[in-house]
Amino acid sequence: MDFLNTLLSPIEFVVAWIMYGWHQAFTAIGMDPEEVSPGACPSSASCASSAR
Repeated sequence: MDFLNTLLSPIEFVVAWIMYGWHQAFTAIGMDPEEVSPGACPSSASCASSAR
């Protein structure tokens, strides 16, 4: 299992940085990270509570 962690750990960090970069880019062009669009998750209770 240690070999798998050694192999996958750098990939995990790269994916996390890519996600962070896209988040920053979308925020920079004016997209609000707190805003939930009405059709994003129609049947989820957690989305209904965050949209209020």
